[in-house]
Amino acid sequence: GMISKKKSDYSSAVSYYERALSVLEASYGRRHPMVGALMSELADVFRKTDRFDDAEKSYSSSIDILQDTLGALHPDLADPLNGLALVLKKKGFYADAEPLHQKCLQIITRAFPKGDHPKTALYLNGLADLKRKVGDFGSAEELYQQTLKITEARLGPDHSEVAEILNNLGLVHKKR
Repeated sequence: GMISKKKSDYSSAVSYYERALSVLEASYGRRHPMVGALMSELADVFRKTDRFDDAEKSYSSSIDILQDTLGALHPDLADPLNGLALVLKKKGFYADAEPLHQKCLQIITRAFPKGDHPKTALYLNGLADLKRKVGDFGSAEELYQQTLKITEARLGPDHSEVAEILNNLGLVHKKR
């Protein structure tokens, strides 16, 4: 599934992930962390193919399994929480997405307290996007600036991810 997903062969990825889920569930039971992790991978494919209801259901199942088996602050929980937040934002449920973004940041800063982890930048950027979409431009700008600092330090000032963040900052300033 992962290779198909990376190649953007999403129909094959879904097929492989669903088959792998059947095998894992038969081997370990439905409430196993590997099942939860794989459900998140499947949800990613659903999200990328605009199957938002399927993605929401799969992310929610993944989160439920991972919270029960690994704990509410385990780092493996952050990506499915972020994925669910992205789906909810796409569906226009900003108030539901925000606490998920906050939880991602709480998890990642607890696991990596220096605050310079690539996932920290990813989750800050997600929250900044939400703040921009709801018109909280001051918060959005602050969050994008934090994202920019981490990303520039990690990738250098000429990287495409830096350009994307700078573009987002420009969008914020345009709306102000």
